[in-house]
Amino acid sequence: MDYHQALQEGTLEIFQTMVFLGIKPLERAERRDLDEGGALVTGMIGLSGGIKGMLAVSATEEMAKAVTGAMLGMEVNELNDDVRDAFGEIANMVAGTLKSAGGDQYDMQLAIPTTTIGMALHVSGMRGAQRVQVCFENEFGLLRVELRFLAS
Repeated sequence: MDYHQALQEGTLEIFQTMVFLGIKPLERAERRDLDEGGALVTGMIGLSGGIKGMLAVSATEEMAKAVTGAMLGMEVNELNDDVRDAFGEIANMVAGTLKSAGGDQYDMQLAIPTTTIGMALHVSGMRGAQRVQVCFENEFGLLRVELRFLAS
């Protein structure tokens, strides 16, 4: 499976059909760090089965508020429980598109999503894991989808 393509296409599909907010994929050479001095929001979900690992969807503060507002159809002015819930659900939906793309070949199981909000977040662990990252942007900021996994 082409994980980069599956993540990019799955994220675009979710944002078009469920979030209702346009995002533009960045080429690998265009990637920028999410650290813009503000808070970062990261929704994470664990993967088990044929692929063991973690999928994370991270966004800058303004992007996170815009995504949540678009998804819920309301204005979001602060990083609150609505943002936490929205990013957990987005991680779950993106992981679901990855699971569908893999079909029965990977027998992937999804854990319950978790969301963190903080000033300097860094996801680490899983020594020897493969890492796939796709980045997106719009007028509100940056969004990154990252997969770290060990294939059985």
